[in-house]
Amino acid sequence: MPSLINLLLFFMDNKKIFWKNAMNYGAILGAITVGLTLIFYLTNFKPINWVKNISFVFFIYYGTKILRDKYYGGFITYNKAVGSGTMISIYAGIILSFFSFILLNYIAPELKEETMRVMEEELLNRGMSEDEVELFVSAQDSLSNPIVVMFSGIFGYSIIGLVISLFTSIFLKVEPNPFQNIGNDDSENNSTNQISEQ
Repeated sequence: MPSLINLLLFFMDNKKIFWKNAMNYGAILGAITVGLTLIFYLTNFKPINWVKNISFVFFIYYGTKILRDKYYGGFITYNKAVGSGTMISIYAGIILSFFSFILLNYIAPELKEETMRVMEEELLNRGMSEDEVELFVSAQDSLSNPIVVMFSGIFGYSIIGLVISLFTSIFLKVEPNPFQNIGNDDSENNSTNQISEQ
């Protein structure tokens, strides 16, 4: 019975470590990306998406590597690594989605208007009529509800994190060798036999 309780406590501790690690690195990723977004907005720097994607790749890889090396004894399965990276991205997405809503509605509402204007131009260039474009833009505007924006943003970042994690986990996975302990046990037994024979 004590061994069963210890096993349950071990799995519970592993779960806590997993979620805490994802939350920590997701918060760091979200905070850094928010800071970069503000800097790029103030300096009118355009390629923000490239920098954001690089930040996601780095922190998903690094955060999962820390989980593997510091807390899991240097081992992690592919599925666990994918889950870690995805959760880091989701926590970062919560922060970024909230910030995007604040930015577009209160700090820089002109960005939202500019985005809609660019969208209208692209639709017109594709051959859509003005009535069709107006209908499409009005539909998009109706989807700008804060709740819809937040959840769609979080969902989008979770997909990004999943795609990145599917790739980075290939390099991060290190699964324990099930025959290693057997080999160790045999060598220990041989050593014991040699000592007893002496």
